[in-house]
Amino acid sequence: MSSNPTGLQVYEVLCSFHDELQTELMSELEALGELVSADQLTELLLGVYKKIEGSFLYKLITSAVLM
Repeated sequence: MSSNPTGLQVYEVLCSFHDELQTELMSELEALGELVSADQLTELLLGVYKKIEGSFLYKLITSAVLM
């Protein structure tokens, strides 16, 4: 068995990560209530960016290992 992930496996991991991020983002947005300020939204999106940047997927994708 090969140790390299298949395209489908990578896709499934990406979809799972996306779903997790979306669930967290929506939960945090709902917790903020009806009126969300620009600063609150900026902080929320920065948090999502930091989660993505700190993930192994970001490093995997940007390191060209998949090529």
